[in-house]
Amino acid sequence: MREAISFDVLTSDQIVQALIEMSTYQYKDGKILEAVSTLLQVLKLEPKDYRHFVRIGVLLMKADVRDRALFFLNEALRLNPADNQILYYIARLLFVDGNLQHASELVQKCCRENPERDEYWSLLGVILAGEKMISEAYECLRQALNLNPTSLLHSLNIAGLYELNGQKIDAGYAYEEILRKFPGNEAAQRRL
Repeated sequence: MREAISFDVLTSDQIVQALIEMSTYQYKDGKILEAVSTLLQVLKLEPKDYRHFVRIGVLLMKADVRDRALFFLNEALRLNPADNQILYYIARLLFVDGNLQHASELVQKCCRENPERDEYWSLLGVILAGEKMISEAYECLRQALNLNPTSLLHSLNIAGLYELNGQKIDAGYAYEEILRKFPGNEAAQRRL
């Protein structure tokens, strides 16, 4: 007969690590809210570690529970106000909720402080396109693509912006370029 595992021999750090790993497996199995529940247990053990708030916030974003995601991300930001990745996540939520101006302000700060992060420039470009600031949006999306020339998302964003702006010929060229870089891409094929 097997002996029961005694958790008394595990340190707090080991328990936290085991719970984080469990949440990762739950997420990979598509059980996002179970992963959140597991991370809430971690938060009880380490309530001042902002990374746990970020993990929960991001999972809630993926589960489209935006109001709770924003709560956890704001808590993370309160604990670590210098972390631009948290601002980026908050800006994404604000963008999805239609608060373009506030989202733009946050992601502009991210771009100023971390100009090497292509995802920041990409989000700013998309937000600016939503604000009808087309030339500024192009600049940001081009910067994102320059920083990460292999990004399908950045390429599609630029092509989509051409299309949005009525530049059908430029959009066609952009989609053809996407198909050269990413043969068989269905999004680009549908747009041609």
